[in-house]
Amino acid sequence: MAGRRLPGMDVRVRRGHREDIPALQHLLGAAAAGLGPRLLRRLVDDVASDLFVAVDAVGGLLGVLAIGYTRALAQGGQVAIVDTLVAQDGPLGLLTGMVAFAETRARQRSCRELVVRG
Repeated sequence: MAGRRLPGMDVRVRRGHREDIPALQHLLGAAAAGLGPRLLRRLVDDVASDLFVAVDAVGGLLGVLAIGYTRALAQGGQVAIVDTLVAQDGPLGLLTGMVAFAETRARQRSCRELVVRG
């Protein structure tokens, strides 16, 4: 299974794909009610953001992490913004592991700051 394994758990984080859209709609529940498949496809394909999913050992979707990137004058460079962070029925520490993954991803993209929206 592709993706990066989260430390201490049998969970991997990988890029979201179009094939994940039905599972994403289910995971997001009411929050996805206004998001049709077309908009979700655009989010998956958007080069200005990253959409990652957390999956268990058999490929079941446990969580979703969406990171947008923008340039910020006050920070003097690029900033990463976590605008979606949802997990369900995963192991203890899954959300913390996903935030740590986002921090690593932001560093890889030379972001000066990571903002996690609640």
